Amino acid sequence: MFHDKKWVCDSPDADKIKGLADRLRISPILAMVLVSRGIDDVKEAERFLYPQLSHLADPLLMPDMGVSVDRIIRALDSGERICIYGDYDVDGITSVSFLMKVLSAAGADVTYYIPGRLEEGYGLNEMSVREIHDTGVSLIITVDCGTSSHEEIELCGSLGMDVIVTDHHQCPQKLPPALGVINPKRSDNRYPFSEFAGVGVAYNLCRALEARLWGGGNYSLPPGKSLSDSMLDLVALGTVADIVPLTGENRVLASLGLKRMAVTENIGLRALIKVAGLQDGPISSGQVAFALAPRLNAAGRLADAKNAVRLLLSRDEKTALQLAKELDERNRERQRVENRILDGALKMAEKRKGDSILVLASEGWHPGVIGIAASKMVERYNKPAVLFSIDGDEARGSARGVPGLDLYELLSRCRHYYKSFGGHKQAAGLTMETGCLEDFAREVNTAAADALKGLEAKPVIWADGDLTGVRVTVEDAKSLKLLEPFGCGNATPLFIKRRVGIAGMKRVGSSREHLKVIASDGFDRLDCIAFRWMDACWPVAGQRTDLAFTPQVNQWLGRENLQLSVKDIRDFSKEECFLKPWYESMLDLDRYGALAPAGEFELSGIEKIESGYGYQFLKELFGKSKGNLVLVNGYSDILDVLSMLLLYPNVEVQFGRLENCCAGRNYVVVHPHSLEGMEDCSGKICFFAHSVMPMQLQAIGRLKTKKRIMLNDQKAPGLGKELLSLIPERDTFVTLYRTVKKYVNLGFDDVIRWAVTKGISPASAVIAIESLIALGLAAKRDGGIVLETAPQNKVNLQDAPPIKIIKAAAAAAENCYETVKAGIYGV
Repeated sequence: MFHDKKWVCDSPDADKIKGLADRLRISPILAMVLVSRGIDDVKEAERFLYPQLSHLADPLLMPDMGVSVDRIIRALDSGERICIYGDYDVDGITSVSFLMKVLSAAGADVTYYIPGRLEEGYGLNEMSVREIHDTGVSLIITVDCGTSSHEEIELCGSLGMDVIVTDHHQCPQKLPPALGVINPKRSDNRYPFSEFAGVGVAYNLCRALEARLWGGGNYSLPPGKSLSDSMLDLVALGTVADIVPLTGENRVLASLGLKRMAVTENIGLRALIKVAGLQDGPISSGQVAFALAPRLNAAGRLADAKNAVRLLLSRDEKTALQLAKELDERNRERQRVENRILDGALKMAEKRKGDSILVLASEGWHPGVIGIAASKMVERYNKPAVLFSIDGDEARGSARGVPGLDLYELLSRCRHYYKSFGGHKQAAGLTMETGCLEDFAREVNTAAADALKGLEAKPVIWADGDLTGVRVTVEDAKSLKLLEPFGCGNATPLFIKRRVGIAGMKRVGSSREHLKVIASDGFDRLDCIAFRWMDACWPVAGQRTDLAFTPQVNQWLGRENLQLSVKDIRDFSKEECFLKPWYESMLDLDRYGALAPAGEFELSGIEKIESGYGYQFLKELFGKSKGNLVLVNGYSDILDVLSMLLLYPNVEVQFGRLENCCAGRNYVVVHPHSLEGMEDCSGKICFFAHSVMPMQLQAIGRLKTKKRIMLNDQKAPGLGKELLSLIPERDTFVTLYRTVKKYVNLGFDDVIRWAVTKGISPASAVIAIESLIALGLAAKRDGGIVLETAPQNKVNLQDAPPIKIIKAAAAAAENCYETVKAGIYGV
């Protein structure tokens, strides 16, 4: 589940972040998220952070809205019978309930119809149309369906019934012959937002209707005072459950609706919240998606969705509580059925790992649950999935997609197989003859292989920013709540911290499925929690790792503390693995004469970039081009490069010299003592002004045929100062000496890890151990470090050859840096 993911970390413009933070008086970390997500205008940011009903556009901008409102008012005036026809999912259930309440309040003779998922399937059908007609209905209003029901709506017309379609699904080339088709995805739509759930479209119909009925034909009714606005809790419930983007106007509806949900006046919804155990606090979008929505959906999946509508329309608390408990039990049954389907689907999928899209089918799979199972398969394999329930000659399927793929468009390429088909970019439903399954699977896989080209094969961790070197506070974590509600299109903020030191960990939870970790980022102790982290892979105490996390506020015994909710970790062994080659290649600088004075050098024609330590520049370089070469000497610069390796797998690190060069890769050479072969690189040659060595500078000056870039930050400490800071103090030597003495034959890497837990940097620990060995105080024997017999005479630790070389390297680097600053920057 973890570690095999691609990390993508945004690098928002620092000036835009500061400008937004200053103008809005918000946390820079909150501003970072906004800028990362393309919200860098102050007014736009204000609308996002503080959504209001006044931000909604005129509903009459939606196609056919005016004529539809006119027809409903005519039905009200003449006492016609109206039927609301909905879908059996939460979006449809809330849409039906919403319209029922508004039309009932307007005095309508109104009823509703929801088809059985198993008996009738999605949308209008001939049987239901005739049944509705027989009850005296003259106007049908569809919610969350109808856009593709061409034949059924023709039948309605022949029977003397008008139809108003309200829907949000993709539109076919030819719209059905309804009196009105209110769908923001129509090509002629003028409404500025088009990503509503079905309940959002129904809400806009009611807004327009109420404005005519109670607003004197205009919008004189203040926002928040209408019946529709008082039921935003239902709108939020359907919007969040249908996994539409929680941006734009959906954000307004979801945000205000969730606030209302916590104090809802809807008796049925209040009962459902109680049964779900959520009655004691605010309701989040996550709780809607994973606690409330599944219970409502269970009615339509396994039985009759009308029970869910009855719950939301209930006026009696006792009846509502009983209905809520029944839905809760249905949901438990659904979970058992889902687990059985998943077991079978996983076994089938293991035999189809090479497929671009998983097409799985079986008799006995409940058609009402295969959609959830398909979603779980997508999570597991990171590829689209279609699961079919076979019933004799008919196969009923439910499909789910992956980010970046238009599933509806993909499946439309195989439309010739379907008896029925509908959906949107991320989900679809379809039926076909069982005998067509094999041909369909082959054809849709060919189409999927083409459609998925260019999409990331691995699951992706999308981070809003890199907080390495940034102190995160409780107030920062609190400020991020302004971004709620989180969900599709507005993910929970995620950040990374690189090179975090691990101090300790323990498993917690009733089943010990969570991991509590104590870490440090150089500023503070970091309390981390990794929920449902059953993977045994985690860095041990003393190692370092990169974290992808969300800052949270943890309340315990009346105190508020910062807690990092860890979502993923990156390869934590790289620093440990590179320590020895880093140390040895540094000594090679002296061995190959790279520390000697360079003499004259020519740096004209070299591009100078003010880089802020170069991290941002290197991300751009590695992310957008190949064939580049970066020369690195500074320890902190090396750590920056190493932390980027999983972001950019086309980067290869070599030590001392470039052994080979491939045009399709980028290269980092650590401590280059020779620039031989670097002429073969097709891209740019980059180096850091603050950490270049004399011989390197002279050689770079001769490479006039290459695009050479000097990265400079005048605030950066020179390499000389950094190297001197790595020379171990006496206390470090004493600590390591006592450790080796106490733990006989302790492995080299184990000594390093132990040293880190005591606050000693890995680099200083390596230098100290190698110095003890060079002075004859310790030795490597049988894979471990052992002490030698103490010498008779007192030993000066600073006389150790490794330390002398490091001091010489520091002096050479410092002199070189001064020359660079004087010659190029005039400082």
